[in-house]
Amino acid sequence: MFNLKQLCNTIKVDKSKLNKINDKSSNSSQKLKYSSYVKTSRHNYSKVIETQIQNIHVISSTSNSVIISLEYFSKPFFISIVLKNENEMHTYPFYADNPYTLIGLTPNTIYNIVISVTYYSGNQYTSTFLNAIQTKSQ
Repeated sequence: MFNLKQLCNTIKVDKSKLNKINDKSSNSSQKLKYSSYVKTSRHNYSKVIETQIQNIHVISSTSNSVIISLEYFSKPFFISIVLKNENEMHTYPFYADNPYTLIGLTPNTIYNIVISVTYYSGNQYTSTFLNAIQTKSQ
């Protein structure tokens, strides 16, 4: 009878060919790439703070426009600014970052501001600021 261990030891094997997967190095196989990604990246989470607008800063004001800057912790995906007073209401949608230009306003008027921010997660927060801005007289 044959001794299996002795027979296997006599067969010559080129180990470099065993490390090939479809003429590619085993180091570049899809499973090893994913495994490397998981090992190096899985503990690198960043905390995103989603909150409502903290404060409004008026940069400049004219008789029919106002430029404002909003204070927030993390940049929202979408911002809706609504200016209201007893006689009128203006809505301004924004996808851009600070500052925000609000046009078409009435001279010498005080406005309340309602700001809704929407984050990439879909969470939405609303802030109301009473008597927040005033346009200049002509």
